[in-house]
Amino acid sequence: MNVQITKRHDRHLSQETKDFIVADVEALQRFHDGISSAHVILDKVEHKSGPEDIVEIIINAAGANITAKTSNQEENMVKAFDETLSKVARQLKKKNEKEKSHN
Repeated sequence: MNVQITKRHDRHLSQETKDFIVADVEALQRFHDGISSAHVILDKVEHKSGPEDIVEIIINAAGANITAKTSNQEENMVKAFDETLSKVARQLKKKNEKEKSHN
């Protein structure tokens, strides 16, 4: 699977964080076999109330795009990533169940 990570607004990531993200996204293949690519977007937006981390994951699975987005104002990118990953996993499970029940 091709995993692409995009960092916006001067977001810095260590190599171990990148490896963590890639490993977790590749683990999504256990929910659906047809995943061809994934795009993870990490963004940081400054508001008057403080910084906000935004994580978006776009999965291309069997010709369909599955998208999930989470924002977190606690400035904890890993927590926002985990929440987004669970949203994508839920959508992939549902897609897999629909495909199996229609066949």
